[in-house]
Amino acid sequence: MTKAQILAEVNSLLASGTNIEASEHRQTMYSIIDTAYDSNIDGVSLGGTDLIFTRDGGNGQSITIDLSSLGAGIPEAPEDGKTYGRKDATWHEVVTTLPQSVERTGATLVFDVMEGAIYNAQTPSSSPTIIIDALTPAKRGCVVAFYNDGSVEPTITGAVTNPQAGTFVANQVNVYWFMWDGHSFTQNIQTKSPLVALVAPTFTLAAGTAALTLDYSNVVYDALATSGSIMQISPTGLNDWKTATGYISDTPSGIITGDTDGNLTAQTYDVRMQSNATAINSASPFSATETASASAVAQPPTPTNFAIAKNANDFVLSWDDQPTTADNYIVERGLLFDYSDAAQVYSGATNGYTDVGFNANNEQYYYRVKAQNTGATDSAFANDNIYGGILLFKDEFAGVNIDTAKWDVNDTSPD
Repeated sequence: MTKAQILAEVNSLLASGTNIEASEHRQTMYSIIDTAYDSNIDGVSLGGTDLIFTRDGGNGQSITIDLSSLGAGIPEAPEDGKTYGRKDATWHEVVTTLPQSVERTGATLVFDVMEGAIYNAQTPSSSPTIIIDALTPAKRGCVVAFYNDGSVEPTITGAVTNPQAGTFVANQVNVYWFMWDGHSFTQNIQTKSPLVALVAPTFTLAAGTAALTLDYSNVVYDALATSGSIMQISPTGLNDWKTATGYISDTPSGIITGDTDGNLTAQTYDVRMQSNATAINSASPFSATETASASAVAQPPTPTNFAIAKNANDFVLSWDDQPTTADNYIVERGLLFDYSDAAQVYSGATNGYTDVGFNANNEQYYYRVKAQNTGATDSAFANDNIYGGILLFKDEFAGVNIDTAKWDVNDTSPD
């Protein structure tokens, strides 16, 4: 049944003195016959604010109907009418199953159906442009919803709109609402919840190089995170989480010096992080907990000037001493360049070591050394490598360049 038919039916009923009410049957309209109202009752409603019927109270009947959205709930069942002053009633169905909004796709919006239309609800559009069809005759009161999840806010063309408040958020589901009011197209926008939840950050935690600190590094934030990430710290196992001081929001690395209660002490701590996207008012879950110990003694620096020399069949290793920051050194040796097979060959306080007999072997050896200090975390390794045995020749080539100071070039052919 069309709007004109509904209006005609309602006007006919009202002209005959019949009042209109609603039943508990959703989206069904009924009339009441053989009923009476108290004289001070001006009207009743059907469908919340969707259909409103009024009467002038004495000089004939008038009607006001808003059919812009016909899908709302029904506020009054047949037996509830006495709330409005109705004394008794006999019900008669006059309209069945009101029409539903039309499902459509695309970015050109047509306002040609009274029941309204929904565009791209199943698969939101990423179109950078919304086109208002100003050529097809628009139905007054027609409401159109347009779902968009693009990376840029779409430009609206084709007709003048009167926008209302709303915030576009890139890569999220935004719903644009338009209505033709008979004079212009009004517009609103609503941001829906994120398509996916923010992912918690990941990071690395280690004892600080300075005393009573922790170092965080390799922080990876969710791509949707914008600003406002937080870091919390607690003594291990206590779950007494407080904001970490020293942490700078949204940075990939840095130093933790304490919490809101004060500086760190010499103990083990748990640390966790959370990403935030302030533009969509959303936060990630907290990350997995990372654990490290804050030491009262500063970490020794990495040994410097690490070198390897040959002496007959031996390799002689040396490095700079750190008498005030290190009390022990560890040397490891391996045959693989990534040190995955490295094993300890020396531990001692002196800044040198002789690996006896290994120069007699025709092998490439990989050595590394680190410094230790009682009560502190070990330093990083310093690395070097050397070839044992008799080396017939050795040169370094970079691309096609040959050091002619070392070599006589007799042929430059490819083979």
